[in-house]
Amino acid sequence: LCRYTTGCSFRMQVRIFDICGPGQQARGQRGGRGQGRGAAWRGSVDGVVRRGGAEGWCHGPRGFFLYASGDSDPRDGDANGFDAILDAPNFGGGQFSFWNSQALKLVGTGLTQPGSSLADLQTSKTQGQSNFVNPGVLLVGGAIDAELTPKWRAQVGFTYLRFDKTKSVEFLLQAGDVDKSIGTEVFFGTQYRPLLTNNVILQFGASALFPDDGFARVYDSNDIVYNVFTTIITTW
Repeated sequence: LCRYTTGCSFRMQVRIFDICGPGQQARGQRGGRGQGRGAAWRGSVDGVVRRGGAEGWCHGPRGFFLYASGDSDPRDGDANGFDAILDAPNFGGGQFSFWNSQALKLVGTGLTQPGSSLADLQTSKTQGQSNFVNPGVLLVGGAIDAELTPKWRAQVGFTYLRFDKTKSVEFLLQAGDVDKSIGTEVFFGTQYRPLLTNNVILQFGASALFPDDGFARVYDSNDIVYNVFTTIITTW
């Protein structure tokens, strides 16, 4: 923690998580069978610049990354993609991120699930089973979190996304030459607590994904996709 004579303070924190686990993949439409083992690494670098005083603000620039392994061959009997059950991470753009919040459907399954950063080709997080034959994902980005007042918070940021492997997607689509690049997303979100408690929380968010060749090939479109939402949370 470094303090300056201007009344501001700066703090930096580095966090890296290493997750690796085995899984069982039954024979199915994506060709996986036998034992599976995937790996994932997730981390962030967070900085906080805080101004003292009753009306002080707090800005938090941060960087983050996620790597989840993909399966290189859906026909070889080994399922090496990484998957998780109800991960729902408060990571990256969180609920304000297009990639984290949307269910991107794909040929009877899902490229992604709501509340997950993983491209796991699951049908459902709550009703389906884990799927270790998936393309995996690599994402890296940055954001700024701002506590403008005790009642009002906001964040803005971006994320660059790539598949780790694309063979499982090519197998599912029966198409070749799917590029690894997914695209770049930008996101913005704000939260307001009028009572200075969590009894009433107003949220607004907007995000957009600018597709690269891989995403455009999968969905046969290079149109920008976006999401805008408003939520009101009450607790009594």
